[in-house]
Amino acid sequence: MPRRPVVKPRYGSGIFRRPVYPPWGSAPIKPPVRDSKATTATTQELPPPPPQVDPYGIDTPPPPLEKPQEDAKRAFIEEISLDIPALMDTAEKRVSTGEYQEALEDFETILHIDKRNQGALIGKAGLLQRLQRHDESLDLLDRVLQLDPWHYGALLAKGRLLEDRGSYDDAMQCYEAVLQGGPNYLEALVRKGDLLMRRQEHELARDAYQGALRLKPGDPELEAKMRSLEELLEDSLDIARREAEAGNLGRAEEFYRRALKGDRAEEARKELIDHYFLTEREEESVPLLDHSIEENSDDFQLVLKRAQALSKSGKLAEALEDCKRVCEMAPELTSVWAIRGALEVDLGLESRAVESLERSCSMNPDDAESAMRLKELRQRERNRAELEQVLESIDGVHEVAVKSILGTFGGIEEMKRTKVKALASLEGVSEDMAKAILKRVRKGR
Repeated sequence: MPRRPVVKPRYGSGIFRRPVYPPWGSAPIKPPVRDSKATTATTQELPPPPPQVDPYGIDTPPPPLEKPQEDAKRAFIEEISLDIPALMDTAEKRVSTGEYQEALEDFETILHIDKRNQGALIGKAGLLQRLQRHDESLDLLDRVLQLDPWHYGALLAKGRLLEDRGSYDDAMQCYEAVLQGGPNYLEALVRKGDLLMRRQEHELARDAYQGALRLKPGDPELEAKMRSLEELLEDSLDIARREAEAGNLGRAEEFYRRALKGDRAEEARKELIDHYFLTEREEESVPLLDHSIEENSDDFQLVLKRAQALSKSGKLAEALEDCKRVCEMAPELTSVWAIRGALEVDLGLESRAVESLERSCSMNPDDAESAMRLKELRQRERNRAELEQVLESIDGVHEVAVKSILGTFGGIEEMKRTKVKALASLEGVSEDMAKAILKRVRKGR
């Protein structure tokens, strides 16, 4: 069969033109000849069309009918969602008045409508923190930070919560994140400074407080924090001395105690002991003296101070032992003999007291107090000697009775004022003996 020659398209003036010849074999198609039998059939004789089948073989269920309850709930939510700010105000007021459960329900209603409402998330987190539900509060704050990683309110709240739980490093990361977003967040600077103070990083804390004071100069709370910090950075013993010189004895004692934990603890301990003696609270110095004497056993001045402190607290026997120790360590010390003699007098050791006071007076003739005590002791010795002679001259008074009476009465004049019943209550003294003794004493020798 011959082939039709290929007709190339013509181009003229940039316009594409189609070929002028019709396609090969493009004669019109004749309709098919129908069967004579088919042409005589009617439409009623045709079979019914086959049922339509889903080509994928899946039966599509009809859409479910909406329930009336869901319609009502949707309508209620739509009604509330129109006034979320008012509901937020109500929730915040309820928190301030202590209606925590009602406020919690308000926050939950808002979040049911808008799960991304950051104000409601933070409000609910703060309320849960008040209710000691810290884990739930932390989860809500994390949800806020997922929505806005630089939300300073959520970061500050999370930092405080972590700080209260002892997670100082994580809390510091929250405060640093806020300050990276903007170095002029006052609350973040103050909290950072407080946390650094907890961690004993005083120099860094000072930088944070100074930054806060630049934002809010003259703030009394910030200035108080800075003063406390400067006192910590300055040596406590120097501050204590300065306060003592100014007459602020209470503050001086506070800083002496702080200095006990530092490198100059021994100096602070000695000065605090002197502070207790100055304020007439010698008994409070005994634990400090024990510690100092343990470290400096050859320091007789510390031992003597402890003797004085023990004497003030009524521990006379222990004080006397310390005095004896000082007398062995420093026998040339005049004051220790005077203190020892006074303790021996109070303990009833008058014969030993006479020896101690005589030595004190010989070493220091100007010690008027010791001289007066010695004079009183010698007079009492003479009075007792006179009473002893009277007792021994009375028939029937044996040695036990004499010793008992001399241990109770200092002389004849003192014994004259007693009564028979009181005298008869002494060891070895009968009622008849008491009557005879008093009769003799009152009449004189």
